[in-house]
Amino acid sequence: MPWGKEESPHLPEELTTVLQAGDDVRIERIVSMGHRSPEGFWYDQDHHKWVVVLTGAVKLEFGDRTVSMAQGDSILIPAHAPHRVLLEHRRGAHRLAGDLLRPKVSKPGQGIVPDEACAPKFTS
Repeated sequence: MPWGKEESPHLPEELTTVLQAGDDVRIERIVSMGHRSPEGFWYDQDHHKWVVVLTGAVKLEFGDRTVSMAQGDSILIPAHAPHRVLLEHRRGAHRLAGDLLRPKVSKPGQGIVPDEACAPKFTS
């Protein structure tokens, strides 16, 4: 995935390590040092993604809404919810991401994410 490098002198790109992978789920550890999505780049993933911030902080953008996350915060991002990373803490951020690769969804809004949960969900 492309990332802006201007604010990351110690780690030119984010470091992603797959910790566990199977048919239905992939768990990744993501280490970043001030990285952000390039201007105009938006994620539009075919799967639901759960992210927890282990250390540091991150700011995500969902259209006209931004979400600041700190250590211990988590979010569920539904499939096809356009989003991007606006800012990561300059001293680094470690995130754990779970990709739900084969949700049983027959039409939008059904399956493992109930209809009322089709917007990003935040916990802390």
